[in-house]
Amino acid sequence: MMHYIGIITNLLKEELVGANQLRKRSVVVEEINDKDYKGSVVVDFYKDKCDLLNEFKVWDAIKIWLNFRSNEYNGKRYNSISGWSVNAESNNTPNATPPKNSYEDDLPFK
Repeated sequence: MMHYIGIITNLLKEELVGANQLRKRSVVVEEINDKDYKGSVVVDFYKDKCDLLNEFKVWDAIKIWLNFRSNEYNGKRYNSISGWSVNAESNNTPNATPPKNSYEDDLPFK
């Protein structure tokens, strides 16, 4: 059992995928433990697990429990990460604030 702690940077809308119209919702989470080399991961939730994301929004700190899978398709291997549980993470850090989205703040003139 593995978990990942981070900040939600993108919460995608639910979609229906495949021939069986399977419910899928993805979340992008940036890790908060490594301040120098931050990484992010996309975690997919399927079926009724999609509903677990309803209580969260972008910039929330969360802990996600993960399952890793590798599948072969046309001779190539593909990895996927799916979530099966998610909780709010109580130790919010100063990094949990949104970055500046405006390049105008960096201009030397106004």
